[in-house]
Amino acid sequence: MAASSFIHGKLSRLKVLIVLDDVDSSKQLDDIVGPYDHFAPGSIIIVTTKNKQVLIEKEADDIYKLAGLNHKESLELFNLHAFGNNSPSKDYEMLVNHATRYADGHPLALKVLGSFLHSKSTDEWEKCIK
Repeated sequence: MAASSFIHGKLSRLKVLIVLDDVDSSKQLDDIVGPYDHFAPGSIIIVTTKNKQVLIEKEADDIYKLAGLNHKESLELFNLHAFGNNSPSKDYEMLVNHATRYADGHPLALKVLGSFLHSKSTDEWEKCIK
């Protein structure tokens, strides 16, 4: 059973809270949720997306841009995934700064990049982030 069929069949005319993460397109949103008037007044649909146009096209009531992590938080999260702790060796300090600037405060990017670079040599780090 398709997600939209389930949603419309089971949740039609109910007051609902729906959270959708990482929606790529207006079509994807339509396929999952369909017409919003199927839900009772007071229903809330929360959508996260990297594509702000999806929200604009659907005339979202409110659009919020999440701020990235600050420099200190970025370093802590990155170091946790890259080194398993909060303090890299001196050889890696400049590379860590490059990597955290590259991730620009995005938690997922910091986790993925840190995990990818875990246990790699400084040469491998330089190839990846410079």
